[in-house]
Amino acid sequence: MSRNITLDNNKVKKIISTVFDKKYKDTVLIDALVNMVSDSSLEMFIHIMFTPDYELLKIGDYVKFKPGKYDFEHDRDTMVDKGIMKDGYMYGEILKDTSYSDDFNPTYYKMLINVFTINDLGNIICIDHETKTLDLIKIDKSEIKYLTWLEKKVDSE
Repeated sequence: MSRNITLDNNKVKKIISTVFDKKYKDTVLIDALVNMVSDSSLEMFIHIMFTPDYELLKIGDYVKFKPGKYDFEHDRDTMVDKGIMKDGYMYGEILKDTSYSDDFNPTYYKMLINVFTINDLGNIICIDHETKTLDLIKIDKSEIKYLTWLEKKVDSE
């Protein structure tokens, strides 16, 4: 479950100060950092800080995410049967971050992903979809049943 928690700047400073060496703790550096970065950047920073095994995403990485209640309103049972959804998670591939920069920022708050879904005829298609970076979980391609099946089919031909 994801939560939106509001922290005042003093609490944020206290959390961030734990990552700085003692010589920086009582300087303006922590105040500057808290005021220079956006809320979404600060949220990402704190998430990474408390997730020791967090891996930065790259273009081409495969991810899973739980879609919003009204996203992808197709038959979820069919998507599970076709191997493009499992335990409420859908799969996709990182295309880019949604910033206006030409460079990829793995910590940008939103990513554009190519999501596996189905059309009205029940055929598997891929569509572009924006998702919060913190909602994405990096996975191995082999976790996507459909892609594993597809590779086996290609190898046998």
